[in-house]
Amino acid sequence: MIRFKPVRIFLDRSSEKDDIALQLLYIYDDVPVVTVESEREVIEEAESAEDPIGYAKECLYLRQNKGAKIVACPGTKAHICCGYKILDIATGCGMDCSYCILQSFLNNHVVTIYTNLEETEGELKKVLNAGRSWRIGTGEFTDSLFAESLILISRRLVPHFKGRRNAVLELKTKSDNVNDILDLGPSDRIIIAFSVNTEELISTEEKGATTLLQRINAAVRAAE
Repeated sequence: MIRFKPVRIFLDRSSEKDDIALQLLYIYDDVPVVTVESEREVIEEAESAEDPIGYAKECLYLRQNKGAKIVACPGTKAHICCGYKILDIATGCGMDCSYCILQSFLNNHVVTIYTNLEETEGELKKVLNAGRSWRIGTGEFTDSLFAESLILISRRLVPHFKGRRNAVLELKTKSDNVNDILDLGPSDRIIIAFSVNTEELISTEEKGATTLLQRINAAVRAAE
């Protein structure tokens, strides 16, 4: 099981009273906390480190998502888009894979968790009630389950999809944090996708990720 432990927490002032922020601050009561007014402060501190990306992946930024909570996947140039929609709950993750595309895609490499999940759930309900088919996932800008054992975001999202015929929720992960989802019961509306690699590449290129056997065992539990 992955249990992310940051060395420093950046707390956006707008998130000070949000439940997710309070929960994480309680869990990480021994981690230094810096209250910030803007994302720029977080980026500047990370960029000043000797290893900016390495340091950023060891920090946690708690902030609200002020933009759209569900966005279209950017897709790949010159390819036909599949229509996948991203449920934006976080950016970055506590793992440090050498080949991660997010290292060149994101401006802010600090692991960021959005704390206004209630607003995200409200937008999700409106979308799901819009009367068309939806393929929605949380694993485009983050690992869907890397912090699940701490804050249970996916556990809150799953019930919105169970019993619906017009939408599926995709959870992409290199973790084995599935127990808090599986006890909600089976559903053909929930897809858990495990990224796998050889043991050699996992040990050398996927720092902080679970082993191949741990992922396979988690997939077996999900399939039962």
